[in-house]
Amino acid sequence: MQNDTKKCPFCGEEILECAIKCKHCGEWLKNNAKDITVKIAKHQKTSNIIWLIIAIIQICSGICIAAGIWNTIAVISNWSLPEKIKNHDKDIPEYYEGVTGLIIIGIVNLVLGGIIGVLLVLYDFYIRNLVLKNKNSFYKEQYTLKYMEAV
Repeated sequence: MQNDTKKCPFCGEEILECAIKCKHCGEWLKNNAKDITVKIAKHQKTSNIIWLIIAIIQICSGICIAAGIWNTIAVISNWSLPEKIKNHDKDIPEYYEGVTGLIIIGIVNLVLGGIIGVLLVLYDFYIRNLVLKNKNSFYKEQYTLKYMEAV
């Protein structure tokens, strides 16, 4: 058995080199923060692209123009999110905490004939869950600063 140690990247405590979970803060070490945020960013980018396609179809069909315009506005406001996620922007978890926007988009799409949009809202809830489940990945710099101040 290997007894080499390293510092936990989240809390700075001493842990075994082979550890996959920190015994002090409980963070999983095998999937590092960068891998997690890259995965979340890809999901958000996919969501943005699908929303844009749906919006274009809704506007072009003439039947769901209002939903298409609404979805276009949502895509524009979310377009920078994948890059912010990859950069571990500390404001990301707060952005995803509320559900009001997702519910409104779901209702608008349901009422205005965009059933596919309702399904995409479910995908967005999945992305929201990933962000909130891994919110410590966005605060990594704070853990590093806390550790450096303690040393």
